[in-house]
Order: sequence, then C-alpha cells, then structure tokens
Amino acid sequence: LQPLGKIGIDPIAALRVRYAACALVGGLHPASPVNKWRSSQFSATRTTMPRSHKTLPRLYLEGPLATGHRVELGRDHTIYLLTVLRMKAADALVVFNGVDGAWMARIADDHRKGATLEIVVQTQHQTEKPDLWFGFAPRKTARLDYLVQKATEMGAGVIQPVITRYTQVSRLKTDKLVANVIEAAEQCEVLSVPTVAAEIALPDLLAHWQQTQGLRRLVFCDESAPAHSPERQLRDI
Repeated sequence: LQPLGKIGIDPIAALRVRYAACALVGGLHPASPVNKWRSSQFSATRTTMPRSHKTLPRLYLEGPLATGHRVELGRDHTIYLLTVLRMKAADALVVFNGVDGAWMARIADDHRKGATLEIVVQTQHQTEKPDLWFGFAPRKTARLDYLVQKATEMGAGVIQPVITRYTQVSRLKTDKLVANVIEAAEQCEVLSVPTVAAEIALPDLLAHWQQTQGLRRLVFCDESAPAHSPERQLRDI
C-alpha cells in the first residue's frame, strides 16, 4: 500500500458509510468481536461527539430537529455561517437545540438573505439536563460575561442572578446573558443549555428557598474565608 497523503473527506458521507457498515454486520452472532465493536460505537445511548466531528462548527437552533428537516436561518445565523465562517453550499456543521441531541447538517442553500440547512443524521443523543443550581451576584459587564460562560462550561442547569446589598449591577439584560450561554454551549460541546432565571433579591431567595428548591442544599462560597480546598466540606453534605 502506498500513502495517499492528505485528502479531503466528506464528514456526512463518512458517517453514512459507518452506519452502513454497522447494518452490514447486523447478522453476526451477538458475542462476536465485530458486534461488540458495533454496540460500543453505535449504541442508542451514545452521548459523546464522534472525534471526526469535533472540528465542525456547532450552531444552536430553536425548534425540533429530525432527519430530512429543513431549517431556514435568520439574518444573524446566516451572516455567522456565510460571512464570518465563510461557509458555502454543501458544507457540513453540527446543530443542536438542547432537546433532540446533536445532528449533522448541511447547507442546502447559501442565499445571503437567508440560508437554509438540511438536517442529515443524528450524531449524538441528548444528555440529561444537569441538576446544578448556580446563583451569583452580578458583576460588571466583562466579568459577568466570563462568569456566565464558565458556569455553562462547568455544567450548570440553572443560572440564577442574585441581587445583594453590594451588587454592582442593579438591572440585567437577560437576553444578553442568554446569548452568552448559547455561545458558550456552542464552543464547549454541551448539549443541555442552562436556563437563565430572572434576577431575584437575596432576602427573597432565602425566604422562599424551601418552597422553590425543596431539600436542595445551598453551598455559600465565601470569598473572605481563608483559601483551602472545599472537598472536605462538600463530602460532609
């Protein structure tokens, strides 16, 4: 065999070949090595993105996703794909909506006034939404954006702004927070997009904690306390 060098591979065609190979070995004995490999690669509970797709752009969409479905993109998404990323018709990307998992899609129409995507095949099944409540006192704009992004990356299920006595920001732009959450989810490959709750005053939060959160434990991170690992305290909860 002679090396062919670097060649371009259509990720959607490659994915179809892998699924076709999976179907071809379906008649083998369940205990055969090939069937064991197939089960590990194409399990219905697959929740990790195939390594070959990690370089593809990821885009969050609203609305249901299914094979063959066409999605007409708005102005912002069209500009992002065609102008910023310089994508064109037939280029592939990964889309998700926080409900139906991740899907391989292809640009079916690269019209500058409104591109259209075709949903091809599911590449990752939906994961459960993390049951992690993250409350924080809002900071100034730049630090606030960074904080929300990191909360998304660490797997928060709910992001809750809490207004305290010395909070630097009194009113928040929820739509901007949501945009930052979505951008972070697109970048870090999470499938469950956190919910951004409406801001609430700390006294009101504590007064109604049991009614709204039940038996959930509230862990307070004290910045004035001596620095040490919280592992012991968290283990005792």
